[in-house]
This record gives sequence, C-alpha cells and structure tokens, in this order.
Amino acid sequence: QCAANYDDCLASKCCADPASTCFRKNEYWAGCHAACEPGLHDADPPEYQTPWSCAVLTPTTSGSATTSASVPLTTGLTSLPPTTTPKQCAANYDDCLESKCCVDPAATCFRKDEYWAGCHEECVPGIHDTDPPEFQTPWSCEILSVTTSSLGTSGSATTSPSTSSGSVTSS
Repeated sequence: QCAANYDDCLASKCCADPASTCFRKNEYWAGCHAACEPGLHDADPPEYQTPWSCAVLTPTTSGSATTSASVPLTTGLTSLPPTTTPKQCAANYDDCLESKCCVDPAATCFRKDEYWAGCHEECVPGIHDTDPPEFQTPWSCEILSVTTSSLGTSGSATTSPSTSSGSVTSS
C-alpha cells in the first residue's frame, strides 16, 4: 500500500498522493513529499536531523524512477542534482550496491554484505558501532567502486591490509 504524505515509503516506494514523490532520506527512511532538498531539513525533529539524499524512489508508469528534473521544488533550489536517479552514483552513506559509484569523489562504494553497500571515505571490516543495532552485521569492505579514482589513486579507499589482497588486473 502506498504511503501518505510525510510517511515512510521506503518499502512501498510509492505515495498515495499523486502529487507527491517518494524521496530517500537514508538507508532507513524515505518520505512522501512534493519536493526534496538534499541535506538537513529543519522540519525534521532534532533527534532525526540527518541529511536527506533525496534519491527518487517513486516508479513512473514506465517502471523506472522519476527523474529529478520532473520533481517540482518549493524549498528554494532551482533543481535537484542529477545524481538522484537510479543507476547513477549514490550520495554518502546511501546504498551503492547497484550503481557501484559515489557522488562524492572522496568516497568509495564499500560492500557490507549481499544486500547492502555504502559510500564512505573509509571502511573497516567487521561490525560498525554506528549502524543501528538491528543492522549491526559485519561489513566485508570489498571495494565495489568502478570509478578511476578508486582504482589507482592512493588514499581514496581504506581497508585493512589483511582484506585487501586483491588488486585490479586486466586480462
């Protein structure tokens, strides 16, 4: 069932109000809104004021997600960044399992497990205390980024030496 305005639409990826779009905040929440500005939202309660990625999750009738250009903005921005459509690079801390790339050139797409990968500046294999308790499962920290910045630039990705045994080779 589609979510009402301002309700969580992460699972349904759809909004009951046809004028609203399901925007991703982070890996745990998405909300139905008429527009979305990436970053902090003053309207969020103080304990939930973490950045919104504003990735569009609402599918169109063709089955693909709505492009950011078709989303009206009432929050002062003239347009959303083009990185909010599927198969494009993910914002920091967002899921990059499908895109395998990050908007932030300083971030790398690291695999957690078969279901999740996130854009971070570094990754230490194991359980991350910063993950919510229900998601505290080990990170593999396998590098999934496909950009050239993660394939040869020193310092763009951090893993422990014991897990970075593989190097990129061409066949």
